[in-house]
Amino acid sequence: MNSRDSDLDIFLFPDNQGPGKIENLLKQIVRPEHEEVFGCFEDYKKCLEEKDVSYQLPDIKGKIYSYKEALGLMRQRKEDRFRPEYWDFQSSSLDPLKFFLLENLKEKGI
Repeated sequence: MNSRDSDLDIFLFPDNQGPGKIENLLKQIVRPEHEEVFGCFEDYKKCLEEKDVSYQLPDIKGKIYSYKEALGLMRQRKEDRFRPEYWDFQSSSLDPLKFFLLENLKEKGI
């Protein structure tokens, strides 16, 4: 084993710098024509607050799940849930991840 084999390269979501979750990155790459799904959470929040201020709005994981559910993605095969009509894979938000993967694949000779 050489010293490089013991190095651990990891990517920290969403941008390899700040704190976050993969769901933060997913929200950033939602296609513009589907962003209104997230706007609905504001109406939902107002409704909940009118009923009882102790109700909690879904966190980012719940919102991403709701996005996928609203578009019918949860009924599709897993490999079909990330098609370009739902996610903007050209988004600059993905650049840090793309760079990380390219650099590490190059180093590994892949």
